[in-house]
Amino acid sequence: MEIISFALSLTTLILVVLVIYLTFKKGKNSDLDGVKTELTEKFSTSLERLAGISKDIDSLKETTSSMSLPITNLNKYLGGNVQTGRLGEWNLESIVKDIIPNNKYFFQHVINPKTQNQVDCAIETTNKILIPIDSKFYAAQYAAYQEATKKTERDKILNELKRSIENDADAIKEKYIVKNITSNIGVLYTPSEGLVSMVNLIDGLRESLLREKNILILGPNSLAGFLDSIRMGHDAVELNEKAELIGKIINEVSEEFSNLDMKTGELQKAIGGVANKIDEYQTRINVMSRTLEKAGKDLKDGD
Repeated sequence: MEIISFALSLTTLILVVLVIYLTFKKGKNSDLDGVKTELTEKFSTSLERLAGISKDIDSLKETTSSMSLPITNLNKYLGGNVQTGRLGEWNLESIVKDIIPNNKYFFQHVINPKTQNQVDCAIETTNKILIPIDSKFYAAQYAAYQEATKKTERDKILNELKRSIENDADAIKEKYIVKNITSNIGVLYTPSEGLVSMVNLIDGLRESLLREKNILILGPNSLAGFLDSIRMGHDAVELNEKAELIGKIINEVSEEFSNLDMKTGELQKAIGGVANKIDEYQTRINVMSRTLEKAGKDLKDGD
């Protein structure tokens, strides 16, 4: 609206100057009606142009409004609320599903049967032990750190981030590390490499969390490598199981061949016995034939 007011004022000034110019140009004997007509035409043209500018400005406002909607939604996600937490959980789920076998991970899993606390993700190792992974998205601290212009401001934000991470690490240790159910180490996952870089700026934080609280801080890249090592363990176990199954099948086939060989021998012996019997029967037939021939010949000679 300020632009339109400025444009109208500028147009009015131009028209006044134009009136003075046309008046002196036409002289005392000029036709006043002609001046009015020319002035009206120019004023109408100027108004039409202003109307076009106004429409363009309205269109620009609509475009700006539509563009601000996704930015507003993004700010909601980066504001440190529940939606921000869900964004981190979705990111965690995506990485886990891409790497770990389907039956070796559990989302929103109750680890401790004595409580109803649900960890974002639990990964099963080859020895049936669970590794708890909880996602934390420190978006507010990250945004504030990017906007900070002084070292004192950035140091203050890093101290706030350190306290938040330490509190979350304590919560993970207390809620999700259970003897004989989980590993001794839990994972605090930050779904942003930018946040990981901020964590690395805090001297000794990673080491102290792992040493004192048994909590490992991982970002997207380091989590992928961590999960891939677990997947390789599952692949090795599966390969060994398949090798044992194949060995069992080979042993069974070998036993069947042994049994078949024994039965073949028995059959050969049986066939040999039948052959002997046939030879014996043939000998008896030959003796009987010769006896009958001799008896026939004796009868003929007696005649």
